[in-house]
Order: sequence, then structure tokens, then C-alpha cells
Amino acid sequence: MNLRRRHIFCIVLALSQASALAQSPSPRGSDSSPAGVPIELSRRFGLILVRAEVNDGPATLVMDTGCSHTILSTKLLGGKSLTLEHAANASKGSGWVGNARWIKATVKVGDTVWHDHKFLVMDDLPDISDSVGQKIDGILGEDVLQEFTLIRIDFRHRQLTLSH
Repeated sequence: MNLRRRHIFCIVLALSQASALAQSPSPRGSDSSPAGVPIELSRRFGLILVRAEVNDGPATLVMDTGCSHTILSTKLLGGKSLTLEHAANASKGSGWVGNARWIKATVKVGDTVWHDHKFLVMDDLPDISDSVGQKIDGILGEDVLQEFTLIRIDFRHRQLTLSH
């Protein structure tokens, strides 16, 4: 076999082994396997919407790996608009830019709970809800997602698996 054919053969062999591993079923129901979190896929923008709890109430959060901080809606935290006099103002960015303020809240996603944790809060989230066409209570950002070793999105079964 010449070198080029041997190289192609190795690639095909590696791909077939990877395919076999991907198709093998993962163990279900064992104590070590993390529970899946139901997700919904937004039709308008292809967003991944995660069901969560904020301060013991239901919430829908957009999963956004490009958002540096988790952001919660002021309406979710009591319905009152916050005074944003001393708010952090992002002067530039590639995505959502606005005034925000730090607050403490308890957020639960699947089996993981962040008790009395610091999150950003914004008044501007109704604009996102209007754009998406459904109520959005916040954005699940990279600050929370980076705490996991593995994040798996199962689009077929509409599940998010978060592993420590």
C-alpha cells in the first residue's frame, strides 16, 4: 500500500470506530449518570430554551455560550423595575448590550442549584421575549455553564445533560 492509501485507510478506520462508539447506548438509570434537563427549541432563531427555577418559580432561560454572564429579568424577580443608576453599562459588544445590575438569587437547572448566587439583572428582557415570540426570563450564560465538565445537547430527545 502506498502512503496515501494507508493514510486514507487509517482515517476510514478511525471514523468507523468513532461512529460505533457514538451509536453504542449509554447507561441509563445509574446513579452516576446525570439527569437530563428538558429543552425547547425556538423556531424563530434556533435558540435553545432551558426550563429552570429562579427563587422557586418557573423560568425559561436562553442557553447562550457566548454570553459571559447569566442574566435574569427584573420581572422574574418581583416584577419591579430596578433602579439602574449604578448599573454596569456595556459600551460595546457583539450581542445584547444594555444596563444591568448585580443581584443575588437562587437558580436551579436540572439537579444543580446555585443558592444565593450573584447574577446580573436587566429590565430589557421583554424586548428579547418580543423578538423570540414567547416569554423569556433570562439568559443562561458562560459563567454558569463553565462549572460543568461536559454539556451535552440531545436535539432528537430535546434534553440537556450537564455533568460535573
